[in-house]
Amino acid sequence: MLEAIIFDFDGVIADTYELNLKVYRDFYPDIARKEFEDLHTGNPLKKRDWSDEKATVFARKQRQLFSQKHFFKGMDQLIKDLANKFKLFVISSSDDANIKEYLSLKDLNDYFIQVLGANTHKSKVEKFKLIMNQYDFGPDEILFVTDTVGDIKEAQVLNIPTVAVTWGYHDEKLLNQAHPQWLVSNLRELRSLIQTVAFK
Repeated sequence: MLEAIIFDFDGVIADTYELNLKVYRDFYPDIARKEFEDLHTGNPLKKRDWSDEKATVFARKQRQLFSQKHFFKGMDQLIKDLANKFKLFVISSSDDANIKEYLSLKDLNDYFIQVLGANTHKSKVEKFKLIMNQYDFGPDEILFVTDTVGDIKEAQVLNIPTVAVTWGYHDEKLLNQAHPQWLVSNLRELRSLIQTVAFK
């Protein structure tokens, strides 16, 4: 039975592709879109020469650019509706405080049990384990919503069912190569899928 839904942040809740690429180019001016997207076929925190110092500066610059316009339309209402039935979490490679500050723009922090970002751990596998151990969830009680191949791979390590969304960093063709359990192209499909999975 589905007990919890874990959301990735960038590309799922927030439309931050252009924002993050802009900030990333402050460090690597030569990076092309393809390489930026390829960073997310694995764990982006483990690519290039990414240091804690760069992460701190990146988080500060990212925070300065946040605004409500970066929320995907309708995502705030979906989160509020789902929180009535499931425990909600965020697992992300973004800075923990940045995610919380961003969610506060729409008063969404109280709808999430926990936010586990880059400051919690660099590995999403370890962050999944933290949630599973703390709340005694089995893999079949969790649904992970993400937009990147790298996230799908990390969820597969623990056999966590994953739904990939096509409105984020990776397109449908690339996402399908990672074999997520489900793939959706809009919030209506995501809402419907969650209801189907919940009552299987």
